[in-house]
Amino acid sequence: MQAFSQKVFLAPDMAHHICFFPSTSLARNDTLYLLRRDNELNYEAHAGLSPNATPMDWPDLYKDGDRQRMLELRRQVDGFTEWYKFMDYGIDMAIKLFSQYRNIVTSRLHGFILSQIMRKDCTLVDNSYGKNSSYIKTWYRS
Repeated sequence: MQAFSQKVFLAPDMAHHICFFPSTSLARNDTLYLLRRDNELNYEAHAGLSPNATPMDWPDLYKDGDRQRMLELRRQVDGFTEWYKFMDYGIDMAIKLFSQYRNIVTSRLHGFILSQIMRKDCTLVDNSYGKNSSYIKTWYRS
C-alpha cells in the first residue's frame, strides 16, 4: 500500500478492543474446536487435529432466523444501529460458548483474539494462505 500513499499505518484487528471478559468457572468442557469450513480452510493443518474433535464454525452459533436477519441488515443502507446490536448479540453468544471450555483450538483469527481476551488456553491453526501465522508474527512477537 505504501506505493499508493505514504500515510499507511499498521493497525491490529478491531476485535482487540472488545472489553475484557474474564474467564469464568463455567468451563466444564475440555476443548472447543472452532474450525473454518469455508474457502480459507487449511486441510493439511486440520488433518493433524484430534480424531475425536467435533468441530464447529461461527455460522453454527446462529439460528436460521438469525442468518436471515443478518442478510437483511447487510442490505439495508440505514441499518447500522440494528447491525451493531446484532453483532453485540453474536459476541455475547461467542463469549457464552467460550466460557464453557478450558481450551480453544481454532483456525478463526477472531476465535483466537477472543480466547486471549478471555484468558483461555488456545491453539491457533493457520488458514489456507497463512493469515493467522502472519498476524501472530506481527502482533505477538516474543
